[in-house]
Amino acid sequence: KSELFESRLFGGLVTTLGAFPIKRGSADVEAVRASLEILAAGGMLLMFPEGHRHHDDEVHEFHAGIGMLALRSGAPLLPVALRGTNRLVYRGVPRFPQVRVAIGPPVDLGDIEGRRSEAYAEAASRLREVIEGLYDAA
Repeated sequence: KSELFESRLFGGLVTTLGAFPIKRGSADVEAVRASLEILAAGGMLLMFPEGHRHHDDEVHEFHAGIGMLALRSGAPLLPVALRGTNRLVYRGVPRFPQVRVAIGPPVDLGDIEGRRSEAYAEAASRLREVIEGLYDAA
């Protein structure tokens, strides 16, 4: 999220790690362009398709943007479920809880056709189902 880049220290750190700002709540054309360029060059993206952290231990709805990037790029999707991240911070204090990670096989979305919002939503929904299954197993 773009707010993380407002701090010079933290913004510099995440930029060094390859992150770039995303303007949430709008169609961020620059972020989409940067993402598609990275994927076209054979690079990888780490995305959080729920849009932000939740403070419960549930899988929430995914934004259609993950589906749009997947379908437009044709890049393989490696689903990863993280259980326990809701306990990383308690009342502003960092904690070190047990976090479980489950990684599934690549998700094939090749049967979803088109470049329209319905296709993007279907792709996001299918990815969510896969990750929810992984989450339950983690």
